[in-house]
Amino acid sequence: MRKLFALTMAALMLLTTFLPVMAMAEERPSLTVWFKKEVNETTNEMLEARAKEFGEKNNIDVNVEIIAYEKLYPMWTAAIEAGTFPDVSFFQYQEAGQYYAQDLMLDLTDLCAQIQRDNGDFIPALVSPATFGGRVYAIPQKFYSVAIHYRKDMFEAAGITEVPKTWDEFREAAKKLTDEANGVYGAGIGLGATNSDAAWLNQVTLWGLGGAISAADSQTIVANSPETVAAFTYIADMFKEDGSIPPSAVNWDDAANNTAFLSGQAAMVVNAGTLLAAIKRDNPELYENTGVAQIPGGPAGFFAPSAGSYIGAFNTTKYPEEAKALIAYLYDYDWYSEWMSVEMPSIVPVFQKAKEDPLWQDEKLKPFVDSMDSLSFIGYPGEYTPKAGEVFNLKLINATLEKIVVLGMDPQAACDELQAQVEEIYAAN
Repeated sequence: MRKLFALTMAALMLLTTFLPVMAMAEERPSLTVWFKKEVNETTNEMLEARAKEFGEKNNIDVNVEIIAYEKLYPMWTAAIEAGTFPDVSFFQYQEAGQYYAQDLMLDLTDLCAQIQRDNGDFIPALVSPATFGGRVYAIPQKFYSVAIHYRKDMFEAAGITEVPKTWDEFREAAKKLTDEANGVYGAGIGLGATNSDAAWLNQVTLWGLGGAISAADSQTIVANSPETVAAFTYIADMFKEDGSIPPSAVNWDDAANNTAFLSGQAAMVVNAGTLLAAIKRDNPELYENTGVAQIPGGPAGFFAPSAGSYIGAFNTTKYPEEAKALIAYLYDYDWYSEWMSVEMPSIVPVFQKAKEDPLWQDEKLKPFVDSMDSLSFIGYPGEYTPKAGEVFNLKLINATLEKIVVLGMDPQAACDELQAQVEEIYAAN
């Protein structure tokens, strides 16, 4: 009897010991996914449904959060501090670079190659900004191409027969289109210090006019060079000397230039296709009166902003293979093309073959997809680096313009301050 009791207790202890192990072995994988919120709610719903469909097909719990971009950076920061990362996340390439530098990104090199084998090549330039040490850490998902939106009736009234192709032509057209007495300004360019749209536009304008923050070696800082000072002066003079930018532009947020165009305050704005999509939806008459063209180039060339979405994964995930499989599921070309068509031209596809799709040949849409051939990335004329991304995220170009146009600082002095700020960032570990 005593022996039987001992054997029974031993068996119970053995079973108790192995129960947690058995439970762990049967644990259902779970993935937390953060996507950036887009303007069109159908776009968000389709993306969430696609991710959840993957989970249902593969017996994986997929928890999706659709998050406004301005909230994402604080959420990433909090996740890093708490050690509670999402598994899969939206990034812009400069953020992917920042987290790669902190050794937090999962290597997706093989996955990137697989997606292209299965669905076609990405537009070549798009993969490089999220490639470090020859390895890919985030995969391009969609881009936000920008173009000039202009009022055809205002062009006709001002006697302007051609859309400006250079910044000099843009500046002269803006002067002709400006009618301050009636509250009309030729150039709806934001100059707000925290304006994200302005940060992208002012950066490529700077490059087109011959300026830069860092040199071709990606290390030497040239923010106070004669060329950069001249470029800052040129942009500022459109506001200070020409009066062709609305006075309120120094306080604009990302929505303000849309409002300026819709209300007739601005005859030309440079914006992503979100504006054109909104006009088409809400104001058919204005849609017919709106022309679209590629943004201007300068003496140094034509540069298109490179704002876009990438998908990556933190290397803290417990389920790296499942995370990769989920990402791949988002790139099936048939589904991807349907998803893109919902919000075109607000978002632009990343596959090379999509540029030839008949949907993009409309005269109002083609400038957006054509601009993808001239994307230039943060850090130009050198390669993109995490340090260059950090400088951009701080919106130091905006802050420098604000010093010149609002505070009245001499452009050389403002650029000297910018030089010192950037050098300090590049020198920090």
